[in-house]
Amino acid sequence: MRRVMTLVAGLLCAATAGAQEGGPGGFVLPEVRWANGIAGAGGQLFVAGGNEGLIALAPGQAPRRLTGPRAAIAVAAREGAVVVADRDRTLHLFRGEAWTRGPRAPEGRFGDDIEAVAFTAEGGVWALSRYGGAHFWDGRRPRLRTVALEGEAKHLAVAGERVFVTGRDRMLVEIRDGRATRPGFADAAEQALARDYQTFGALWVSPASGHLWIGTNGRRVLEVDLEADRVRVHDLPVFGQIGAIAGASVDGAEWVGVGAQSE
Repeated sequence: MRRVMTLVAGLLCAATAGAQEGGPGGFVLPEVRWANGIAGAGGQLFVAGGNEGLIALAPGQAPRRLTGPRAAIAVAAREGAVVVADRDRTLHLFRGEAWTRGPRAPEGRFGDDIEAVAFTAEGGVWALSRYGGAHFWDGRRPRLRTVALEGEAKHLAVAGERVFVTGRDRMLVEIRDGRATRPGFADAAEQALARDYQTFGALWVSPASGHLWIGTNGRRVLEVDLEADRVRVHDLPVFGQIGAIAGASVDGAEWVGVGAQSE
């Protein structure tokens, strides 16, 4: 069973509202001028706080600013590791209490920031530039492998060995064998967009089902069975671009939450 919830104006927006005791899940929410991203693993939350760096949250403990990159623009987490991209497009990997400075992504046409980062199952890292392509780092050697993308990219998700990107003008790309390709479910996904101006947004992969969830700006979210390349449409009572998707399994049911920017 899957249940879809809508949260208008974004997920965990309280993280930017000032320090609060007894926040959701027992977390003490930090005072952050701007939260660029939030990731969770190992019972902790990690907030990319822009110029305030990376902030670690644990239930019942005061927020802790981790030393390392001076600015945190994008963040991803897995058990025992966190990766952060800074304003200079440099990747930083945090394991335990030690930072590893990684390679720097090439500058795009407009000197763009890293939009998103994501771990692979093997511990490698994908980083997405708005105009500079997608970049893979194995987490060890100081070099990147870059895959060129056409258009403005915004969202990134990794499902096993498959990597997906969405962006402006209905960009929907799968990175396979070192190049950008059209995924097998692309036709069905485009048919689910009812109007010409509608496009794809946030991406999320369910750890329980392995399905890929794709946000849109057309009052619906798409659920893709990647084994069958089958698309299921969930209509939602929400306006605007779906910019965040997350979920959890509770009592045998999968709950999926979406955050949307109201128009």
